[in-house]
Formats: sequence, C-alpha cells, structure tokens
Amino acid sequence: MTRVWRSVGLAAVALGAVSVAPAAAQTDGLTEVEPVVAVWYRGTPLGVPQQNDLALIRARGFSAVTWPEYQSEGLEALQAMAETVGLSVVLRGRRVLLDPDSVAAPLEVDVLVRDVDTVEILALIWRAIARGTRIVSFDPGQRDGTGLTDADGETLSWVEPAVRLARHLSSNAEFVSRLQPGPDLTTMLDQPAGFDAVILDGGRAWVLVATNLSAAPMSTIVRLPVGVPYGLWVNLLDGTEMSMLSTSTGPRWSVALPPFGVLVYAIDKRQR
Repeated sequence: MTRVWRSVGLAAVALGAVSVAPAAAQTDGLTEVEPVVAVWYRGTPLGVPQQNDLALIRARGFSAVTWPEYQSEGLEALQAMAETVGLSVVLRGRRVLLDPDSVAAPLEVDVLVRDVDTVEILALIWRAIARGTRIVSFDPGQRDGTGLTDADGETLSWVEPAVRLARHLSSNAEFVSRLQPGPDLTTMLDQPAGFDAVILDGGRAWVLVATNLSAAPMSTIVRLPVGVPYGLWVNLLDGTEMSMLSTSTGPRWSVALPPFGVLVYAIDKRQR
C-alpha cells in the first residue's frame, strides 16, 4: 500500500502541518489523485534520514521522496525534515515496476534508473500517466545518499528529464488529477512501431497524449471523434499551438514525433 504525506505551505520553505492521505484505489476510470514525482531515498546511512539530503532533493526540483515502509524507525524524523523543506513523503512497501506495454498503468510506478535510457524517460512516464499513473518514484538504486550525483558530485543524466517531468506535473497538478479515459482514436495509416496516442477527458478540456517509444522518428494521421474541436490546441510542455484538419468525420491530426518523443496537447471543449 502507498501512503503520501504532504506538507502544506509555500515552495521549498513550507512550514505547515503534514497530513496523511492514503492513495485512493483505482476504479474503472483514472483515480483522482494529484500527480507526484518522487526519488527513492533510504537515508545516510541506511535508515537514517539527513536534512541536507532532503534539502538537495528539493532544490533539484523534486516534490517528494519515497521511503521504504520497513524502515519505520526513521519515519518520524523523515517526516519532520521533509516538512521543513516542503517535500511530501511516499511510504511504500514494495516497488511496482513500469511496464510500457501495459494497456492500463497502475496508480503508482517505480522507474529503476539503471534500466531506462535517459532519452526514454519523458515518453515512458507520459504514456503511463495517460494510462492511469499518478505517483512516479525514480529509484537510483543507491543504499545511502540522494542518488542524484556521481562520485565527483556531478548531477547524473537521468535527473534533468525527471525534474522537467516533475515541474510540468506540478504546474498542472489539479488538471492532471482530473483526467479520465476519453473516446477511442483511429490511426488512419499503418500503426508506426512504438507509437501510442490517447485522448483524455479533463472535464472542461480534452487532452491528447502522443508518445513514441521507438529509436526512429515517426509520422501518421490520427482521426479524433466527431464533436472534438480541431483547434487551437495548446502544447502543455512548451506552450506552442496547433490546429487540425476539420472534416465531417472528425478532426484529423497529422502527428510527427522524434525518437522517444512526446506531445501533450489540451483544448477547451467549449467552442467560442
């Protein structure tokens, strides 16, 4: 079972109370849980949390740490330290490994850093988010320390895309938490290897998530359901806009993705 302790306050120096919120069970739709991007942290030495470690994790841009449930003796100290720097604490009994081929992703997943190429991280995780994941914990595999740097103190390559993901989700947390499965999309050309696209219902908005888990660039045409607006769609990752071809059978999206690319577009359902 996963439990998330959230600090209540502002930015990295929040000083509010820590509330206990069990992760909701997954239902037929996606569970309404705000997204969390965490780093597995086991203390320095094992089982002993350090304030400096947590401050470094927060300063790098992460919003939470994941702490092993069996290390219960250090949990109270960890909670207090995490509250000081504005980190949430995810308490976990076991790891749930990310499966990119699964049709429905679990609410919480773990990414073993050693098993994933850095260039794949954003596409892998956005595909999981589109399929139901809301809590992502990156595991550097270290037994002590933060796992963010090498022996020379240099930041490891996986950190930058993981932090970029954390910032995108943090800035859109309430919106992402509401996303539910939308209607089916139709790929009008042959399905490119590694390609996946889904439309999600965000209440007042539609969201498109397209990912390419192939090492080759790809392009195809996707038809959206009748009644879905054809433009302007806003890319939540970089703020750019695009429109689709409007047809009587629904908008047609000419989508192109680089190797391990990801696109996340949103549009207001209401036509002006």
